[in-house]
Amino acid sequence: FSFDDFSFIYYENTSVGLLFVIIGLCFKLTLVPFHQWVIDVYDALDYETLIILAVAIKTSIFIVLLRILSTFYFFKSVFLLLLLIGIFSTIIGSLGAAGQNKISKFLAYGSISQLGMVFSLLGTKSYYHVIYAYISFYFYMFTLLVMLICLVIFSNNGINNRYFNNFSFKMKSYSRLYFW
Repeated sequence: FSFDDFSFIYYENTSVGLLFVIIGLCFKLTLVPFHQWVIDVYDALDYETLIILAVAIKTSIFIVLLRILSTFYFFKSVFLLLLLIGIFSTIIGSLGAAGQNKISKFLAYGSISQLGMVFSLLGTKSYYHVIYAYISFYFYMFTLLVMLICLVIFSNNGINNRYFNNFSFKMKSYSRLYFW
């Protein structure tokens, strides 16, 4: 009697459990097809709360995901799933961001698109692509943090209405230019 005969049961259960964990983390990272909630939430929140939701929480969840992926490096199907989620997130995030007229919704779709690019890098399972994914994620989080801090400063100084109305007009013009 050997436990090697039952090793396939261990790996099957582990891959199913890992799939559910990755789906839960993708839901929290707002990746396709779990992205529907983030657009309304970003639109309803003020910028101070959005800093915590968009930067701090996503950074900690991304670190947990990378830790899990480094532990289960030998599951090829998981990396294929990451690649597919990344490709679809990039496409849907980019197309959704092009037609937006509010900065908060634009940031939500931009977040979906950027994290999709990071997941596409993670899905290739190359050592250098994982390093690029780290760098890309942290540069994105840094620029998002700076942008949200600037929006908080602008909205507290009364620049909010004039700037955002101008942004709305420009985004509508650019989206018509590219898609029509």
